[in-house]
Amino acid sequence: PPELRRLLGLATPQTVSIFCTNATTFTDTAVLGRFGTDELAASSYAGVWIMLTYCLFNGFTSATATLTSQSLGAKNLTLAGIWLQTGIFCGVLIAPPVAMSWYYIGDLLRATGYVK
Repeated sequence: PPELRRLLGLATPQTVSIFCTNATTFTDTAVLGRFGTDELAASSYAGVWIMLTYCLFNGFTSATATLTSQSLGAKNLTLAGIWLQTGIFCGVLIAPPVAMSWYYIGDLLRATGYVK
């Protein structure tokens, strides 16, 4: 059916992207496991922190996309602009602390005693 073909055409790039991300994580884990348990533990803890902060940031962008598209669908361009500006403002506000936490994740893990 043409609907299935179209759906698969839309879903295939996302599926490949998710697979590649998981394959990269799997490869990283396998390589770090060969270095030692401390390295593997540090990578795992850092991965959890990065995923947690990524989900927080992704929540803002997903909410912005949803609310803006609903406003556009209702032909309410003023509200769409407000939602878009609010989302951009929140993203700009939250991005620097998230980026800094990613940059200093090693120091954070050492300070909390998770890694040596």
